[in-house]
Amino acid sequence: MRNEKPGGHGERSVAVGVLDMAYGPLSRKSPVLPLYRLLADRYRGGIAGSKVFVYAAGGYYYPDKDLSALQKEMLVYLALATPS
Repeated sequence: MRNEKPGGHGERSVAVGVLDMAYGPLSRKSPVLPLYRLLADRYRGGIAGSKVFVYAAGGYYYPDKDLSALQKEMLVYLALATPS
């Protein structure tokens, strides 16, 4: 939760909270299994997908960030999204 945008960190803290609430009750049933396995077993007949769709938020204003820094940040996101 470091390096948050000025004004807060609502998106990540909400996501962390949702996962914590979802995983808490499940982990008491089987603390050895990872969350993806518990969810696959419960909702998909044990079939876990090989891909996870994610959303990368970025491009937030920081007082010391210029256009060059924004371009570099976007290139990092593109590299992460490009299959290797």
